[in-house]
Amino acid sequence: MDEYAPQKTTSESIFSIDNLLAALGLSEAEYKSIQDLEEKNRYTPLHLKKKNGDDRVVFDPHPLVRKFQRRIKNRLFNQIRYPTYLYGSISDPEHPRDYISCAQRHCKAKTILKIDITSFFDFIDYDLVYKIFNELFFYSDEISEALANICTREGVVPQGAPTSSFIANLCFFDTEGRIVKGLERQQLSYTRLTDDITVSSAIQDKDLNKAKSTIVSMIEHAGFKVNEAKTSIESISTTAFKVHGLRVNKETPQLPRDEIRAIRAAVNNLKILSREPNARTSFDYRKRYESISGRVNKLARTGHPRYKKHRLELKSILPLPSQKDIRRCLTMLSTLMRDYDVFCSTPLYMKRYHRLRHRLILLQRVYKHEAKKIWTELKVLTPTKSKAEHEL
Repeated sequence: MDEYAPQKTTSESIFSIDNLLAALGLSEAEYKSIQDLEEKNRYTPLHLKKKNGDDRVVFDPHPLVRKFQRRIKNRLFNQIRYPTYLYGSISDPEHPRDYISCAQRHCKAKTILKIDITSFFDFIDYDLVYKIFNELFFYSDEISEALANICTREGVVPQGAPTSSFIANLCFFDTEGRIVKGLERQQLSYTRLTDDITVSSAIQDKDLNKAKSTIVSMIEHAGFKVNEAKTSIESISTTAFKVHGLRVNKETPQLPRDEIRAIRAAVNNLKILSREPNARTSFDYRKRYESISGRVNKLARTGHPRYKKHRLELKSILPLPSQKDIRRCLTMLSTLMRDYDVFCSTPLYMKRYHRLRHRLILLQRVYKHEAKKIWTELKVLTPTKSKAEHEL
C-alpha cells in the first residue's frame, strides 16, 4: 500500500442504490425525498464574519440532506486511510490532525514555501466529486453520480456540509502523493491543511521555486487557482516564521506574543465583569466565558506556562445559574421523559440527553438540591448508546 496516497481500507464496493441505502442504513423513501427536494430548499445560506471582518457564506443542509451526508462521512469516508501530510477534519487519536500539529511539522525550519488556493470549495465541482467516488472508492457510475449529487450544491461542494472537508482532503488523491514523495526525497516537509499548503526546509535560503512550480501545476491541473497574494517563499534571515498563525522558530509551535497578551487582557476584563451584580448569571457572560476559555486552552495546547494561571483565574469566576436554569432543566427533563419509550435509541435523543447533563453541571454550582433531584430522575432515561451510535 502506497503510504503517500489516500487508500481505501476495504475491498467492498457499492454498485446499486439498494446497496448504497443498505450501507448507509437509510430507506428508499428517504432517498426519494432527497431527490424530490428542490435545489433551492436543500441548503440555507448563513453569513458569518471572518476575523478580518470579511463576510463568509456557509450553507446549512436541509435535515434530511445532513442526515445522508453524516452517514456518508461516518460510514464511507472512514474507510479511507489519509496520508500523514493531510490535516484537518481527520480522526487520528494517536496523531492529531489539527492546525497546531500541522505547524509542528515545520518547527525549526529555515526556509518556508506557502501556497494558498483561491476560493477552494467553490472550485471543487460535481465532476471532481464524482471522480473521487468512482476512481478512489471504486463505486459504480450510478452510485458515484448519486453521491456527487448529494454532496454538492449547484454543482460545487458547499462549505458547512458534513462531507465537504473530507472531499477537500481528497481533491488531489491521484497526484499529491507522488509529489510529496519526491519532495521528501529532497529533505523537504510538505503539509496541506485544507487549502493551505506549506513546504519547509531545514536549510537557510533553500531554493524552493522548483517545488513551487510542481505544486502549482498540480493545483491548476486539478482545476483550481493559486492565490498569488498569499503565496510566498520566506527565509529565516528576512522574517520570523509563522505557520497557521503560530510561530515555528522553536521545537514546538508557539502562539504569537500579541495573542498571548490579548488572552491575558480578555481574562482580566472578564474578571472585572464578574464583579458586577448578577453578571455571572447572564447569558452574555456565559458566551464570553466559553469563548475565552477556548482561547486559554490554546495556551495548554502549545505548552505555554501561563495556561495554569489563567485556568485557575477562570475557575474562580465560573458562570452561575439562575432560577431560569431550574425551569429550563425541568422542561428538558419533561420532554426526555415524554420521548424516552419511542426515541431513546435515536441520535437526537442522545444529544438532548447530554445537553441536559451539561446544563446540570452549571445548575449544581448553586442549586445542589434541585440538580441532585433531576440527576436522579435522569438516570432512568439514559439513551440506548450502541443503537444511537449505529444511527450516525
